[in-house]
Amino acid sequence: QLRDHLNEDLSVACIGNDQALKLDGCSDERSIPLDDLVSVMGNSKLIVGPSSGPMCLASLCGLKHLVWSTNFNYNRFTRDWNPFNTDVIFYDEGDWNPNPSKIAELIKGLEL
Repeated sequence: QLRDHLNEDLSVACIGNDQALKLDGCSDERSIPLDDLVSVMGNSKLIVGPSSGPMCLASLCGLKHLVWSTNFNYNRFTRDWNPFNTDVIFYDEGDWNPNPSKIAELIKGLEL
């Protein structure tokens, strides 16, 4: 649903293991070696997703990230797990199941 709310001119990739969801209209970067994933992140403007390992890695790569989770993780993403003060948008409405149109609205409001 999120992809349906985004501009089609955005280049979107799916990451994770081979069991992770692959969205239509997105490049498939699932199950790639870690050094390749770091390269993909280094050439990206934003990563979007739930609290997960790739979101923590994004912080270390200096990649702006929009992450959703429960409020419990707010300080982790904005301070504790963010040693380089990477830009992070933390969203906690809906906990682990945010409204896709709200996430799309946040993305559209960013300067990418």
